[in-house]
Amino acid sequence: MRAMPTNWAMKVADKKTKSFLQRLQQNAKDTRDILTAAESPSPDEKVEGTIVYAIVHSNLPPTEKTPGRIYQEVATVSAAGFETTASAMRLILYHVYSNAEILQRLRQELTSISTQPSELILKELEELPYLTAVLKEGMRLSPAVASRAARITDKDLFYKGWRIPARSPVGMTTLLMHTNEKLYPEPMRFIPDRWMESSSRKASSYGFAPFSRGTRICLGMHLAWAEMCMLLATLVQNFNFTIKNATASDFEFERDDMGIGTKAGHNLMVHVAVN
Repeated sequence: MRAMPTNWAMKVADKKTKSFLQRLQQNAKDTRDILTAAESPSPDEKVEGTIVYAIVHSNLPPTEKTPGRIYQEVATVSAAGFETTASAMRLILYHVYSNAEILQRLRQELTSISTQPSELILKELEELPYLTAVLKEGMRLSPAVASRAARITDKDLFYKGWRIPARSPVGMTTLLMHTNEKLYPEPMRFIPDRWMESSSRKASSYGFAPFSRGTRICLGMHLAWAEMCMLLATLVQNFNFTIKNATASDFEFERDDMGIGTKAGHNLMVHVAVN
């Protein structure tokens, strides 16, 4: 697939494949531009703060500094570091601003923080139970990755009356677990209060994994959580969103795009006013 000439593939691809290929081309161009700037004799402060600059000026061997290697880093950060968080936040913002009770409870809870909205402290936000509940409910319905995560064990696995031979890939999408009615009653409804109950908190110990689990857990888990905490708290305190011509189903899982493919795609159209 990588050896296929992109310009040729663009001629025969459908609309969505063309969009994907265009994104790859843009990532490649971005990488070349940042790499050129990072290797310049006098890079500006903005360039010096990039991952590319850190790699180029590190003690890594030359094989880890090739354009191809750096391109992979840029593509990974832009996809895993941005789109996953944005996908969860789209769903969360829709439900928060479509439900006056949720919005009011969030705003009321945030008033308990002593700092001004422009001086939010992450540690204080992480201690707010309802804010945490809203974020967890959003990640339950939009756990970033839709594709099945495969695992392999060296030993036979036994499940009820079944024997799964050793070395057999076993996979399941996190969404199946997150929408299990036994763990989460009314699984397709956005109900932050379920995380205020001890039963859901207990279920989360084995039935909640938006960042995956074990040795394959998301490397950016703490960064993503911090971003969502700060962003939601800032928006809720400062802005009113009016959402038109959208329903909850627009932000539900519709297809596997590796990420969560929804009817609304990447869009959440709103009218914004200062609170």
